[in-house]
Amino acid sequence: MDITVESVSPNAQIITTYVLPIALTTRLNVDRFAHGRSVRSEPPTSRPDRLFMRFRYLVPFLVACALAFAYASPSPSHSYEPAVPMRHRAVRDTIGASLDVTVGETVKFAFRVTNSSAKRVELRFPSGQTHDLVVLDPQGREVWRWSSGRMFTQSMQNKVLGASDTLTFTETWHPEHPGTYTAVASLLSQNFPTEQRAEFSLPAKAVSLR
Repeated sequence: MDITVESVSPNAQIITTYVLPIALTTRLNVDRFAHGRSVRSEPPTSRPDRLFMRFRYLVPFLVACALAFAYASPSPSHSYEPAVPMRHRAVRDTIGASLDVTVGETVKFAFRVTNSSAKRVELRFPSGQTHDLVVLDPQGREVWRWSSGRMFTQSMQNKVLGASDTLTFTETWHPEHPGTYTAVASLLSQNFPTEQRAEFSLPAKAVSLR
């Protein structure tokens, strides 16, 4: 069975390409040196150098260990699927969000946050601001922000949601120009942050009625 370099792990590629040739060359040099020592005339009472002989057998042992480590490593998969962070996955499984937009003389937003789990959830906020709502134009530029110019307390606060309970935030925007916009609603919770987007169109007639 032929084993190509692409079918093994990166460790095996490195060891096969670089480490193994160097180790084999070193072993060959050791054997040559040992052979040279053996053909020399030495006194009958002399004994082989024990340290040298140990080194002679140490090289193949190290090579065998390196190859065992390299081919035991899992080879990389050609298909890659980005993993979902556990924190974000937990947020989606626990907190559900929706954003409804109603267009008339004004634009009304209804941002709903629902506890989708079967147990009570405590939302922690770093300040008195629990949410925010931003309107963006087609180029992604900010047109309006609900929190702009508002004052919020700097003390932390908590809100408790029972199982299947929903927290609703309703805000109103007075537009000045027609066009297509994107509303971005954010829950500013420290432990369960979430964001919801909704695209809507504002006809010229709705603006002229103001």
